[in-house]
Amino acid sequence: MAKDKKRKRESEPAGENTSKKSRVSFANDHVRVSMVGTKDEMAPVLAVPVGMAVPHHSMKAYTKRPRDTVPNSQQSLILHSSEHPCLDYIGQEDFGNTAEALLKHYIGVYDPKDGSLKLVQARRVALRSTLRPTQEEIDEAAAEKAAQTMGAQRHALGLEFGTKRAKKMIASMTENAIVAGPSGSAPSAASKALLASVGESIANMPTVAEMDAQAAAAKPKPKANLDANNAKDVYSLERLVAREILEDLDVQPWIDETQKGKGVEVASRYVARRLGSAAGRGDVLKLKVMRYMLICIEYMGLCKKVRGGARMPKPLELKKMAHPLHVVDGVRKRFLQSGANELSQWDVDNLITHVMAMALYVDDLATDTTDLKDDFRLEPIKAQNYFRELGCKISAPTDREKTALRLTAAESKTRKYARLQLPLEFPDEGKKKKRFGGR
Repeated sequence: MAKDKKRKRESEPAGENTSKKSRVSFANDHVRVSMVGTKDEMAPVLAVPVGMAVPHHSMKAYTKRPRDTVPNSQQSLILHSSEHPCLDYIGQEDFGNTAEALLKHYIGVYDPKDGSLKLVQARRVALRSTLRPTQEEIDEAAAEKAAQTMGAQRHALGLEFGTKRAKKMIASMTENAIVAGPSGSAPSAASKALLASVGESIANMPTVAEMDAQAAAAKPKPKANLDANNAKDVYSLERLVAREILEDLDVQPWIDETQKGKGVEVASRYVARRLGSAAGRGDVLKLKVMRYMLICIEYMGLCKKVRGGARMPKPLELKKMAHPLHVVDGVRKRFLQSGANELSQWDVDNLITHVMAMALYVDDLATDTTDLKDDFRLEPIKAQNYFRELGCKISAPTDREKTALRLTAAESKTRKYARLQLPLEFPDEGKKKKRFGGR
């Protein structure tokens, strides 16, 4: 039992306790702390190595004023050493947007005689090493930079700092680049074969004028007679509406009501403003054209606008129209090209441009764009773009037109007239980026 009994730990002598650090004794009970400014002299520098050992070299200090800072801001500190035969050591106050950039370090000097502690803020730099280029590499880089064009420099920057999409595009341009051979050298067999194949492929290629004509023919608008010597022949009435349709339209009730001094109510502002004068003159042809325009306007009014076009009205709604049913059905068959139950945007544009071309016929090639804008519920710029597609010039009303419409000075500023004159002015396809009609 005596062997298994643990002995008590011998007591250590007083003053030899090594587990606790001895306290620092100060001569004074109070310490005066003061800050030392560093405006007129260099402050101490703490160099933080980044992935390297701190070199035992002397470093030169440089200062640089930041570009995007407020005036009188602190200059940034740069340390540099080139004593190493292959490496350059550079220290910069650049810690990015990390938390280390917000840290501040201070160095204190304590004087035990008077109990004062002086603190000074230390500059903190990140110390990095870079491989020093040789003189041959420097000369080669300078010669390459001098020979590079502005486009080549942009490509170099794109490959270095661009996105994946930009790098892929630059690589594709580099692979497909055609390098010019020496001046005066004969083309190779591959070059001759390539040029021969290109010549065969472009032999039947349409010219610019032919492509413009094809693009104009595919647009949703009446076909213009570009060879006409008179503006009246550009959009002839036969191309706008068939003679058989006009013969089936009866306008005698309009003439009778006008001669009796009674007004005729129609669902079109354009037709209402011109019906009385045409009926008073007995111009039957223009009255029939206006009635056909009225049918088209009422038909579009019954259509429900949907995305990408308009939905056709139901047969019961068409029967309520006070017009011959076969003429109303003829409007649907003529302007519905897709064969579905909805008018596409192309069909809608085609109908509106045909009606506007008829308005030019009724108004003798100069018409106010406001009335048809209200009938089709269009924005002013859209209505003007439709007339521009017909080759019209858009301008302000003349003094004679202002007097005829009894326009005030304020109203005349908002009114625009579309005039069909030779030579025709169509929108420039090269600069036009919006859809047809300005939407």
